[in-house]
Amino acid sequence: LLAQFYTLEYVKGLDIGILYPFNKRKTFITKIILGIVFSVAMYSVILLSIFLIATLFTGNAGLQQPLMMQNAKGVWYAVISMFKGWFIIGILFIVNLSIFMYILSYFIREDMFVLIVALLMVLGLAYLPTFVGGLTQYSHLLPTTYMNSASVADGSLAQQFSNLNITVSSGMQILSVSIIIQVIGC
Repeated sequence: LLAQFYTLEYVKGLDIGILYPFNKRKTFITKIILGIVFSVAMYSVILLSIFLIATLFTGNAGLQQPLMMQNAKGVWYAVISMFKGWFIIGILFIVNLSIFMYILSYFIREDMFVLIVALLMVLGLAYLPTFVGGLTQYSHLLPTTYMNSASVADGSLAQQFSNLNITVSSGMQILSVSIIIQVIGC
């Protein structure tokens, strides 16, 4: 949906947005904010639905149900602590992805090609450390590593990559820096 939304103004590779009497900076900010709000709303609804359905089927006691965190040394945490990390990393990744899609749509200008290139780049970079073993020690520096926010929040991705730097706090830092760099680049 973001690919189509960001490429609405391009017809046959031409930018018809320059014909509108709007400031380019204002149009950029409006598009980015609308794309982010829409994506975050969809993500939040999906995440909340999954949580509610899982609670209904499993009969958990709610957010205070204990859950073993894999990267901790036998310390028990409440579900709410993992849920907060999962949600924060997910939101930051969605914002990062929205801005990245805008940048791609500016250069490619065709919605289907934007979608294909974004999928290849995001999924390729997310799963590259899995296939190239030497990259796992640097995977905490890639914003796409934090795509699987649930695995980051519970520590299983850090164990899988043998990289204890993959945490919620490092994810928030890397994704925030990536967002700032992308906004400055726009």
